[in-house]
Amino acid sequence: MDFVALDIETANSDAESICEIGLVKYQHGIEVGSWSSTICPKDSHDLLPINFSKHGISQEEILAAPYLQELWGEISNFVAGVPIVAHGATQDINKLLRTAQSGLESAWEFPSAGYSCSLVLARKSISLNPADFTLRSIARELGIDSPDIERNGLTVHSAESDARACGLLVVSLARASGLDSLEELSKSMDIHMGIISNRKISQRAVSRSESTFWKSAIPTAKEYQLLKEELRKDGWALLDHQLADKSFVLTLSMTSLSESEYVLACALVGAEVKTGVSSKLDYLIQGYDESGKYKHGETGKSKRARELMEGKGAPISIIGETEFLALLGQEVVDAVKDISGDREKVKLSSRLGVTSQELERREKTNEKAQRKRAMAAAQLEKFLEDPEWVFWTLTAGHVVGFTQLDPEVEENLSRQSEDLGISVTKSISNSLDLLVIDDRRFRDSAKLRDSLQKGIDVTLLSHFIESNPEIAKNLKTKKPKGWRNFFS
Repeated sequence: MDFVALDIETANSDAESICEIGLVKYQHGIEVGSWSSTICPKDSHDLLPINFSKHGISQEEILAAPYLQELWGEISNFVAGVPIVAHGATQDINKLLRTAQSGLESAWEFPSAGYSCSLVLARKSISLNPADFTLRSIARELGIDSPDIERNGLTVHSAESDARACGLLVVSLARASGLDSLEELSKSMDIHMGIISNRKISQRAVSRSESTFWKSAIPTAKEYQLLKEELRKDGWALLDHQLADKSFVLTLSMTSLSESEYVLACALVGAEVKTGVSSKLDYLIQGYDESGKYKHGETGKSKRARELMEGKGAPISIIGETEFLALLGQEVVDAVKDISGDREKVKLSSRLGVTSQELERREKTNEKAQRKRAMAAAQLEKFLEDPEWVFWTLTAGHVVGFTQLDPEVEENLSRQSEDLGISVTKSISNSLDLLVIDDRRFRDSAKLRDSLQKGIDVTLLSHFIESNPEIAKNLKTKKPKGWRNFFS
């Protein structure tokens, strides 16, 4: 399992405003190195408050940072020879290559490599059911520590910590499937890895057939015709519907229908699904943006539709989700849910090589795991209302775990504990006697949740230092940055 996990932070919404890059390298699923640096964008370096709130890098730090061209050799050498993984890989890698093209002009190369997206891999995993598919939510679901850092008075994530969480996410998915490489993991989920070559990215060609429609949301014209023919043969197609032969473009997403269900609804009524806005379009459906990047009606497709309506008098109707559902009618919406549910089960059982009965068994197991996680989350929430931290001194034979700590502090405490005959572990099991957690980060710790569920004693670092001065004695002579509150 060899790859490099990548994450970037930006100063503003401009793709070329990269202000931090984090890289973490894995060999055989184990971290073997990391590299990170703040970056000064060549042109677009004005810092937006919303971006600052996410990464905490100040305008002064951005302007004082090296340019990308000064670091490009280090970046290229670090990633050479292995695939790349990122959460939202296509977007992040494109931003990196565009920034390099702008800043380095013709004097740059990037190692040819395959790449994969941890977001896509997570969405394909039927074992995952996070609250959403942000990197932090998925990491929490898998019990992966994704520690915050303090920057300029804010508690934030860094590009390096996010890259590390992304890497651990991929390793976790691979190990759960018993696979040894990123290529095998992608193939097992029917995902074709992308390629970085000649300073750009591309997707490998995907062979398509009648049975592959449900592997992608928006079909080709040929696939769409096959779908409509199939629906007619099965007796589902609705004749003489008011939307028959009308053309639709969807921008962003709907809350009631997935993208595949939207396509299925159009096929049921005999409408046409388009990907681009033209003067011949009948309807533009304005959805919502769960990321908050776009305001309602401000996507490129929405703007293009208004330009054609105002400039050329194009008879395009701009509608919302509610209006679209009303035009479909409840009969169509109900049919979409019935058909898509059946097809999704067939697709999953076929892709996984299991029977429908086995798939149902897995679903029940997953539901049980969800209930268990919900109970653990409720227990954590109740604990956080009035935390009860323990104060006790460890002696030889005890087992201690540290989480969310500054790496230098954790290494120091671990070494000193082992010198005193105290075992140190990173796993949460019944053999663990005490979990020690950072005072500032305990509210977002999966290990704290799991420890409470197993009845393991938990305490804050400050209490641990107070109760175990022999273990913490070396910290008094070497005060790590950001820990002044513990050493008065």
